[in-house]
Amino acid sequence: MSKLLAGRVLAGAGLNTRFLQTVFEQCPELAWTLHESIIKCFLAKDVKDVKDVKEEGKKEGKSAAGAGGRSNHQRLMAIELYQILIKVAMKDSKAKQKLADNLELLSGVVCKVVETSDSWIQKKVKKTGMCVGLFVKAAKTLVSNDVAIEFDRNIISQAGAKLIKAIETATEADKTMSNLKGKSKEI
Repeated sequence: MSKLLAGRVLAGAGLNTRFLQTVFEQCPELAWTLHESIIKCFLAKDVKDVKDVKEEGKKEGKSAAGAGGRSNHQRLMAIELYQILIKVAMKDSKAKQKLADNLELLSGVVCKVVETSDSWIQKKVKKTGMCVGLFVKAAKTLVSNDVAIEFDRNIISQAGAKLIKAIETATEADKTMSNLKGKSKEI
């Protein structure tokens, strides 16, 4: 997984996103064990590690956010892989429960991506919007009745409120981010 996200896998190699999608659909437990490895690749180089932030989040009572030292290519691949995790959660109750359990972590990471959107350098609005779209898809997946699970629906509204606030702050700081206002309405 780390080689794939690092971009060190040859184009003709069997390890690619299609292969991982097939594996994740057949074995959702494996998909969610790789969750932290995938989500830590969302952020730029100068952010703390997922476990460090989780520890701080527990001490301070805040939601945790992930981290990693990743290039833009790696970050985009991680977003694609997380989209696959959400698709798996649409069909499997255990995967959907894992998604519900990790929604606060996802929202914390997406908020951090919005706050550090300048790290994308080019097409930052589009790439940040892709990341915000993950939260929207995750929330819609959790609310859908395709696979029923028990979870606190207030988590979605609380996490969504934090994300909307982060988007508004980013929009005030940089007017080019105003395209994300549509995403905040969707949330």
